[in-house]
Amino acid sequence: MLGMVNHALQEMVTERHGATAWDVIRADAGVDDRIFVVMKQYPDEVTYKLAGATAKALGVSVPDALRAFGQFWIVYAERQPWGKVMHSMGKSVRELLPALNALHASHGLNVCGEGGEYETLALDSPLHARGAVPLDGARGGEADRKSGGEGKRGS
Repeated sequence: MLGMVNHALQEMVTERHGATAWDVIRADAGVDDRIFVVMKQYPDEVTYKLAGATAKALGVSVPDALRAFGQFWIVYAERQPWGKVMHSMGKSVRELLPALNALHASHGLNVCGEGGEYETLALDSPLHARGAVPLDGARGGEADRKSGGEGKRGS
């Protein structure tokens, strides 16, 4: 997995919860790296451990944590140098996706990931009925859908 994925997760957590929260997550995941090199390959297991520890620390399910990360990823990618390329390829996500596929097919370039992980984007599904759960401690998502709850906000 490219380090940009771990770096983006680190940014999401530190922006929303601070550096101390990220240090706790890293320790729980058993990950020693304090900085992730964006274009360096890391074992997939590192990313899986970080995702699981993030969900645990913030009290959300892993699927809800990953949905929130997917939303953050678009913002993260836009802030990177390739954000200008993304903007030049479309005015919306619906315009951008076919352009990304064409770019990948014609040049072998993938501005969103390392060759496949980010080429799928769910724009709508029954799971989105109440929206994705932000990683700010808010509740909702899968657990509430199963229980019929309306989504508890807060701790």
